[in-house]
Amino acid sequence: LRDVDLRGVDLSDARLNGVDLRGSDLKWSHAKNISLKNADLRGVQMLGVDFTRSDFRDANMGEAYLKHAKFIAADLRNVNLNKAFLAGANFKGADLTGVDLRYTDLKKVTFSNSNLDRVKISSKELLKELKDWNAIGIDYIKNNYSIIPDTSKNGKFILIPKDKK
Repeated sequence: LRDVDLRGVDLSDARLNGVDLRGSDLKWSHAKNISLKNADLRGVQMLGVDFTRSDFRDANMGEAYLKHAKFIAADLRNVNLNKAFLAGANFKGADLTGVDLRYTDLKKVTFSNSNLDRVKISSKELLKELKDWNAIGIDYIKNNYSIIPDTSKNGKFILIPKDKK
């Protein structure tokens, strides 16, 4: 299914686990409660897509264009979002455990009430960057997470819940 044009298509409740959609266009599609576990979504255009309550566990979304996408209460555990464009995306209440956010555009992103345990980031200055980018949920992150060096071979920094230190 690579390079498929799915603009505006209703994909709600679809089960597309393991699908390869690299280079596809899903702009303004409807995708609430979709399951894309282990999917390859690298470079996919997903401008404005509503992924509320969707399951992306272990998906590869590196370099995807996700401006204004909604991931409210979505499961994104262990997703690769390295170098993705997330400006204006909403992750309110989402599970982002283990997500790779290194070198990702986070302008005006919402992280309120999200699980950010072991999220990989590229800068120890994440809170300053989020403030500069007008992100929502900075106080939530500051009050609940510590930024520590990542000792894995992937390097940089990770977020750890303050109660787990």
